[in-house]
Amino acid sequence: MEFEKLSELVSPVTGSKNVRLVKQLHCDVIVQDYADKLSVDVSRFYEKTNDGLDVYECGDTGYRFYFPPELAGDGEFYDSIIDDGKYYSSWKKEYDFALAIAKQANASHVLDVGCGSGHFVKKVSEISNATGLELSESAVQLGREQNLDIRNERLEAHAASRENFYDVVCAFQVLEHVPDVSGFLNQLLFCLKPGGSLVL
Repeated sequence: MEFEKLSELVSPVTGSKNVRLVKQLHCDVIVQDYADKLSVDVSRFYEKTNDGLDVYECGDTGYRFYFPPELAGDGEFYDSIIDDGKYYSSWKKEYDFALAIAKQANASHVLDVGCGSGHFVKKVSEISNATGLELSESAVQLGREQNLDIRNERLEAHAASRENFYDVVCAFQVLEHVPDVSGFLNQLLFCLKPGGSLVL
């Protein structure tokens, strides 16, 4: 079975088959870990498999990713995390870095993909028109209650109408949640003005 996986497996960043298995996690361990740390039940993701997931590393970039990609979280998963209140912190050190970039660029439009309830969107709104994208409807609602422009919208749909629109595009701690990293990065770049800044 491992041989079958490797024959079809490619790096989500480069598309190369230059990948290696780093570790294997059994589904029981994953389910228990989420229950213990975040009080969240993720067992529904493993109803069709008892294998759990494997963590691979791209030999070209060092990027680590999980397989199978179908285990990516959905809106319901992120709702359960935001409702718990332990997952999203109000400020992260990378926000300071991105805020400085937006100020230096005198950015008129900033996009935050995977923005949670909008802590960074709120701060950067003081200097720019800021938009946030988030899969958790609960987080979107919390942001909207603060009059923030946060949308329950996938990046693909948003990017389709925002070509070369944003001066700064941010995705804080999002790549590890994305199965198609290369496609995701291309969509971020599609939204970005030429000469703009992409903050990951």
